[in-house]
Amino acid sequence: MNLPPRWPLDAEPSPASRAALGKAPDTPGLYAVWLKAGAEPLPVLRPRNSAPGRQLLYIGQSQKPGLRKRLRNELLGVGHGTLFRSLGDKIDFYPPRGSLASNTTTYNFSFSPSDAERIVEWIAANVEFSCLGLETPTI
Repeated sequence: MNLPPRWPLDAEPSPASRAALGKAPDTPGLYAVWLKAGAEPLPVLRPRNSAPGRQLLYIGQSQKPGLRKRLRNELLGVGHGTLFRSLGDKIDFYPPRGSLASNTTTYNFSFSPSDAERIVEWIAANVEFSCLGLETPTI
C-alpha cells in the first residue's frame, strides 16, 4: 500500500457522530477508532499504541464500499459490523437469546433494536475516529 512515510493515526480525530461520519472520504482507505480522552477505559483492552490521553480500540481498512460506509457500519450500527458487535459485548450487551439459531452463520449476531440504539449512544459519547482515504485500493 502506498502510504505516507508515517501516517498519524491520531491526527485530528473526529467524534463518532452522523455529521462527522458523513464527511469521511467515500474512497478505500484506513481508519483508526479511539476511546476519547477522559472516557472510562475499557478494562479488557490493553492500552498500546495509544496517543496521550486516548486508547486505541481498532484499526481497520476499507476497500469496497468506501470509508464512509464502513465507518457508518462500525460506529452507527448499520449492519452491526465487527467493531460494533465487539464494543457492544465489552459494554455488556448481548444478542437476544436464540437469535443465532436460524442464521446461516452463527458468528454474525445482531443486537435488539433498543440495545443497538444504546450502543450507538455510548459510541457517540465515548469514541472518535481518524481516517486516511486512498485514491487507489492497493490494500
